[in-house]
Amino acid sequence: KQWYQRRVAITAGRIGIYDVNSGNMNTSSTYHEKPVYSMSWGYVPTKFSEDPLKTGLYSCGGEGIIFCHKPKELGKTAPNVNSYLAAENNYKHQPPARTAVDWEFNSKLLAVGSSNGVIEIFKAPNLQLLTVFQYHTRIINKLRWGRNEGEKVILKTSTMEENVECPPSDQPQLLLGSCSDDNMICVQDLSSITPSTTPILKSDQTLKGHTARLTDIDWNPHNFKYIVSSCYDGTAQVWDIEQGVGVSSFRGHAGRVFSVRWSHTKIDCVFSGSDEFTVRQWKVSDNVEKNPPKVNPLAPTHKPNNNRKKKKNAKKNVVISENKVEVVSVSDKALTWRKPAPSITTPEPADEPAMKSEPMTVSVSDVKRKRGTKGKSLLPLASRRDHCSKSEQAHQILQIANDIFTDQPDCDSALIPLL
Repeated sequence: KQWYQRRVAITAGRIGIYDVNSGNMNTSSTYHEKPVYSMSWGYVPTKFSEDPLKTGLYSCGGEGIIFCHKPKELGKTAPNVNSYLAAENNYKHQPPARTAVDWEFNSKLLAVGSSNGVIEIFKAPNLQLLTVFQYHTRIINKLRWGRNEGEKVILKTSTMEENVECPPSDQPQLLLGSCSDDNMICVQDLSSITPSTTPILKSDQTLKGHTARLTDIDWNPHNFKYIVSSCYDGTAQVWDIEQGVGVSSFRGHAGRVFSVRWSHTKIDCVFSGSDEFTVRQWKVSDNVEKNPPKVNPLAPTHKPNNNRKKKKNAKKNVVISENKVEVVSVSDKALTWRKPAPSITTPEPADEPAMKSEPMTVSVSDVKRKRGTKGKSLLPLASRRDHCSKSEQAHQILQIANDIFTDQPDCDSALIPLL
């Protein structure tokens, strides 16, 4: 419709429109809070324009909001399409975040994808809801309309020597392709779409084979029998939607592939771009592999173990009075204590080293509890006081320790294991 104006997505969620004739670019005053992931030219709703055929630029950002930017009114606030859809169709619930948008001009249909895998189809000029698709299970990353009409060209592959032209189709098809984080491409025929309140749970064709999330899809403009997809597994894949099989797999990228486009002048040519900051041009017939790799070559070989148990620090550091036991530390596994050094020291024999009052800690990790059994108290088994509180148990431990030292004055340190 406005071929001389090109849409441009700028960083920080801003939208610009570049005029090819004049070389000027104007930026919309309304911007997204997060990066822009999807844009499409479409009809402006009648509520925001008196002309039902007036076109605007629809943009969808990472925060889940769709705006409609009018090329000649970029300085004004762009309408919030999410709010308009909810009011026009009397939504009784909060709609999910929008993630993809694409218009079909001839049929005046708007396709909107959401974060929960739902695809909604709206009809211009008032954007009335026609039908809902629920065959995806995760976020929708890209939507593409395709109209299968005119002469067909069957692409040559590694097993075919040249392209083959076929007669035009008697019944043109209106197709909608979608890709998602569920690693699937779904194709739906909307040639005879009718309003329906019942969600459609199964697509006409499902293409499986990728081992990671899909980022982009594009129809072959020379024959809508073929669709190409890009994926996080580092490949770009050409599919035959009629047969439901892979035709050609390009594996020339060293990183994740984010975008893919068919050439409008060369039948056998495809362009793909990845996170290695390169755009590659390749031919369908040059690829030997027909299907995506069964194992994602870019997936990490191992995952870091974040479930390691951290050592628990000591819970108590208590010092009792001079005549009682000194508790050095109490942990979940052992109690370390010692008797204070006596105030009056006696001379030791010359051939024997002096005894020092140092704390002793012995690990009792070999004492393991069985699952399903009740935890034991801190007291010895003979006490049979397994249901005391921790404060009572600690007090009783100190009393037992003092009694031990009273009965055995020659013992300087001991250990009470926590059973």
